[in-house]
Amino acid sequence: MHPGRIFLRGARALVWLAAHRVPLSRRDRFMREWEGELTNESDVESGWRLLVAALGAFADARALRTVNGMKGGTMGDWIQEFVNDVRVALRGMKRSPGFTVTAVATLALGLGGSAALYSLLDRVVIQPLPYPQPERLVRLSNQVPGVGPNEVWAMSTAQWAFLTDEATTLESMGLYRGRGGNVMTAAGPQRVRSVAVTASMMDLLGMRASVGRLISPDDDTPAAPMVGLISHGFWQRVLGGDPGVVGTTLVYNDRPVEIIGVVDRGVELPGWPVDMAPEMWIPLRIDRGGTFHNNHVFPSIARMADGATPASVEEELRGLTDRLPDVFPQAYGRRFIDGYGFRTQAIPLKESVLGDLASTLWILFGGVGLVLLIACTNVANLFLVRMEGRRQELALRGALGANRTTLGRYVIAEGLTLALLGALVAVALAYWAVPALTVLAPAELPRVQGASLSVNAVVVTFLLALAGGLALAAYPLFTHVRRGGGLLESTRSTTASRGRQRLRGALVVSQVALALTLVVGAGLLVQSLSALRSADAGIEAEGVLAVDLYLSRARHEGDSDVWSAYRDILNRVRAIPGVASAGMSEELPVSGGFGCTVQGFEDETVYDVVKEQGGTTCAGQEATSPGYFEAMGIPVLEGRGFTDQDLDDPTRATVVVSKAFADRFWPGRSPLGQGVGPGGNTEGPFYHVIGVVGDVARATSEGEAPLSQPAMAIYYPIQHNPEETWNQGWWPGAVSLVVKSDLSDPSSLFPAIRQAVAQVDPEIPLTNLTDMEAVVAEASSRLAFVSLLLAIAAGTALLLAAVGLYGVISYVVSRRTREIGMRMAVGAQPGDVQRMVVGGAMSLVALGVVMGTLLSLASSRIVAGLLVGVEPTSPAAYAAAAGLLTLVAVTASWIPARRAARIDPLEALRAE
Repeated sequence: MHPGRIFLRGARALVWLAAHRVPLSRRDRFMREWEGELTNESDVESGWRLLVAALGAFADARALRTVNGMKGGTMGDWIQEFVNDVRVALRGMKRSPGFTVTAVATLALGLGGSAALYSLLDRVVIQPLPYPQPERLVRLSNQVPGVGPNEVWAMSTAQWAFLTDEATTLESMGLYRGRGGNVMTAAGPQRVRSVAVTASMMDLLGMRASVGRLISPDDDTPAAPMVGLISHGFWQRVLGGDPGVVGTTLVYNDRPVEIIGVVDRGVELPGWPVDMAPEMWIPLRIDRGGTFHNNHVFPSIARMADGATPASVEEELRGLTDRLPDVFPQAYGRRFIDGYGFRTQAIPLKESVLGDLASTLWILFGGVGLVLLIACTNVANLFLVRMEGRRQELALRGALGANRTTLGRYVIAEGLTLALLGALVAVALAYWAVPALTVLAPAELPRVQGASLSVNAVVVTFLLALAGGLALAAYPLFTHVRRGGGLLESTRSTTASRGRQRLRGALVVSQVALALTLVVGAGLLVQSLSALRSADAGIEAEGVLAVDLYLSRARHEGDSDVWSAYRDILNRVRAIPGVASAGMSEELPVSGGFGCTVQGFEDETVYDVVKEQGGTTCAGQEATSPGYFEAMGIPVLEGRGFTDQDLDDPTRATVVVSKAFADRFWPGRSPLGQGVGPGGNTEGPFYHVIGVVGDVARATSEGEAPLSQPAMAIYYPIQHNPEETWNQGWWPGAVSLVVKSDLSDPSSLFPAIRQAVAQVDPEIPLTNLTDMEAVVAEASSRLAFVSLLLAIAAGTALLLAAVGLYGVISYVVSRRTREIGMRMAVGAQPGDVQRMVVGGAMSLVALGVVMGTLLSLASSRIVAGLLVGVEPTSPAAYAAAAGLLTLVAVTASWIPARRAARIDPLEALRAE
């Protein structure tokens, strides 16, 4: 092509650029006029004259904007120009795929993790509970500091009857209690999850019936026929979705129950996992005219009256609680109310359901937020390097007439484009990650089932991306654009300005500090999880299988009949090949149970001991069979355990206690032969202690060390002494059968166990087949979940910090190529160069480690509540984190250092 035509095309390109400074309404005319000018002066031999003429187009464009009274044109013009800048930015990113992929992937990791965890946080913590007027719902319960510092009891039927009549700050109050029931179906006996509720719960929970009706106040009276609601899942699974189910009868616990309706889908009972939702709802049928007892076993929900607050509710209930001994003297004594510090509290229902889970999720979200900050600093470093390489381009744009506003808009467009691309990829990652998190989440995490990427999370992601994009553009905007001087700075300087060096160094230090904070937190949680899982739960869980079984009250009426059936079952199960031992108990260690029931003592000096200790006579009493301690691996420390003879002759009245029980009530002496009365019985007959067994974990709390408060347990025989009256009416028809096996897979015994039970009673359903090792592991599931997520965040932070450090050192090496070449030319050895590069990097890392250590110490209280058996200032965690981060940093800096050591001095000097 003739050189003149090259100049002509260059001139037309300049006019095209100038045209984008013209208001949109005048742009086409401007282009036509200038095309005519160029054509009139199209002498190809006068190319330089054409270029000079074309530069005048920028002056004309500025004049047209001034005539129109606009500095930046109309909003439409500004948007159009911004869109054009975005197109230019996209083309530039396409030409730099390495930078684009690295930056977008880095942002996507940080934003994607934030979006996924925010979706869980939004569903579990932020969104209101799915009930009518959830802000007015409270959980009523009773604090009993005289029993224990954190002891909380549910409500009683006496309190419900009294408060529904007297409390003016409560609009409505409901009770419920989870139960299990045997239901006869065409496929045989089945165990269903059931709950007995007051009719008021229908309105409090906003329940609806997809078929039939709900429980009414008329159904909730002792004289009313027994009716029930069934869940939608039970209706479909067991009854085939029969539309005529209303009015039919279901045999539930040997009693006919008329089905009056099918509960609509989506009904949640507060505190119950969705996958364990009730399958049957029956009326509680409290007898207001009957005898009330001090039976605090009913969870309660209440709706506050208009204008009431939890504080005002508690203030009124304080006065009403003081009146309980006067209204119900048979259930409450003044000594009980005052001596135990008994008082009723009102906690917002959402706070009660979530407990400390909300703070746990916020901690996780904060950890992911640190990853996002590290990702942003990493991309900021990359963006700065990219802007450094484009200073010449920006200088040329300024020389061609682009003002600071135009250049600033272009820089902002590039930062926003990069951030929004990262946000799009992040949303895709989060869409996949949220279901994975719900699978990993512990069962105790409420409302998490079925969670998906929320709209709020997407909005937050793009808002964060918008803020991140503006932050990326901030530094070049205020240095290269606002000051202007940086535009014409020589691009041949061997090093970047000290200001830009300090900024890049500060970003690296920030990355290292934030990464260290995350690694320390993850290390503390991993230490805590290890301590929790290695703690002695008081049992030998390996090879132990547990299954729940439920006898029919109609087929096994009394204690002796129940024990006869249990003895036959145990004998048959013990005869199964592979079974080492078997026993039964009401509750299993670790998973819960071991409540608090007042005990009486034959030796009155025990009460003096308790008074001196400032404790109570409350303990967890469990009905237990022979063989249970052997199957669970609970050691007998003194005396002996139960034998069949103890239960065959229940008047023997034997009892076994835990070591913690013995130490509290008979410190320094043997408890063997001592008399104990269940339920606070001090009149006799007493049960006499025949043995002391090891302590077991009542429940492995996430907030305290295992066995720091071991179960204060007393084990009564399944068949009680018929001469004592406290347990009259007690029926041990629901127990856990525990089997110790020598097989590698104990669950393979389940069919044989089922057959053995069926041989005794074919109508006994077996449910909840459980591996005790899994039960022990489940006790630490929340800590394991938090540890895993924080470990992933820490690993990501390490990776991003390594990439950031590598990128900065590589850039510094490339900018110092001439200097390194000169050093090697005058005698520097490759090892010297490597030490110089790595040493410079490690000075930044050392500063980051110091700052990260201080930050970790300052934030240690945040994770302290999650730790078990580990101090938040554990030196091992800090040292391990610093060592790991240093190792990663040395590796990341050694690679570019090794490349620098291979520079050919002659090539380096020639390149400059």
